[in-house]
Amino acid sequence: MTVVRYRADDDQRAADYDAYLAAEMKAQKMGKGVWNTSTSGKSAEAGLVRIADLSTDLTKSRSFAPFLTKAGQRKEAVVEYVFPSSTKLKLWIPKENCLINLILGGVNTPKPNDPTAAEAVAWAKLKVYQREVFVEIETQDKAGNYIGALYYDKTHNLAVELVRAGLLAVREYNTKAEFNTAQADAQAAKKGKWWEFGVWESL
Repeated sequence: MTVVRYRADDDQRAADYDAYLAAEMKAQKMGKGVWNTSTSGKSAEAGLVRIADLSTDLTKSRSFAPFLTKAGQRKEAVVEYVFPSSTKLKLWIPKENCLINLILGGVNTPKPNDPTAAEAVAWAKLKVYQREVFVEIETQDKAGNYIGALYYDKTHNLAVELVRAGLLAVREYNTKAEFNTAQADAQAAKKGKWWEFGVWESL
């Protein structure tokens, strides 16, 4: 396995990115694994399977869509990065050996001035960052991002749990009962953004 390269100023790099590079360099110098040289003198690197980064390549992202958007199909993934919106994440899908951007379906993306935006990001990172999860991809937007649901601890839908915590709001057109129930519970308990709303209403 090799390390995916990021620029020094790219905030999507993992927290231990430098340690990964150091470990790769050490393995390369010692000729271990994929860096082992065959008897013919040719590097085994020629047989490496490269990770397809669909998060930055619209053409590649569209070409993978038929394999990733099959209805009702859950895929194992690892969360590589949580974007500041909290509703967008970068995932590595081992089976397809690719990186994708996933947007959580059914919820509104917080606005920059949303008082719960930072808390939503911190909450999402706590639950899924650098963890193994399951993902169900429903469709793809024009920018090449995939849209769907992400599950942690096998059964917890990240978007629904963020709504239940009062950190995200359900989209108006969403008709899924679990989302609407979660929001009703958050509103009744005045959690997160609904506590702010309740205080404002009482003034």
